Amino acid sequence: MRYKDGFAQSVLEPVDAFSDAVAWLGIDRDTDADKTAVIEDFIDWLLREEQQIKLNALGLMSVRADVRNIPPETVLKPIFKVYETVRTVDPFLWYEQYDALKADATAACCGEEHAVSSFQKRFEELIR
Repeated sequence: MRYKDGFAQSVLEPVDAFSDAVAWLGIDRDTDADKTAVIEDFIDWLLREEQQIKLNALGLMSVRADVRNIPPETVLKPIFKVYETVRTVDPFLWYEQYDALKADATAACCGEEHAVSSFQKRFEELIR
């Protein structure tokens, strides 16, 4: 937040190489053991090289570095290269930090300078 002639002006800064188009898979800590075993088997299957290559063929990007740059068509190679460095928000930290981020953002909009730096610091911690 900057001030000019007594009025607050918002300052927006882009977050480079950011995307929220990321699929996260996980197991809820309250999931019973039978379901957990099935979910773990599915995740193991999904992370296999042959399955990750199939994801690439759908235009999705693999989490595995060994198959990440194997796009189905050569026209997609430059796109895959660009998105190789994409960062995303950690969903677990987002959930934990949501209330504090909201409070900082509200305070920053009301002109509290310390809230701007607090919000920026919290947000940077969320980005991987």
